[in-house]
Amino acid sequence: MSSPSIQHETGSVAGESTDSSFREWFADQLADRVYAAGFWTAVVLPFLHVPMLATGLDTGGEVLTFLGLLALNALALLVGYPHKQ
Repeated sequence: MSSPSIQHETGSVAGESTDSSFREWFADQLADRVYAAGFWTAVVLPFLHVPMLATGLDTGGEVLTFLGLLALNALALLVGYPHKQ
């Protein structure tokens, strides 16, 4: 014999709402941290651009590094945009 499950007025089984709310809370916390990391990365990365520009982009490797940093900065701006809005 199995015991009957307890259902809430919403029709969900007891314990599912707690698990669901924890998952939502965890997802919100994770998203907030990702947004914050993206935002602060976008703030700090330009400080790496300045010395590269000051010393010049003489080799192809330096140019690729600079363009990679620019692309990373653009990605960080997109990810960090929703931070603390």
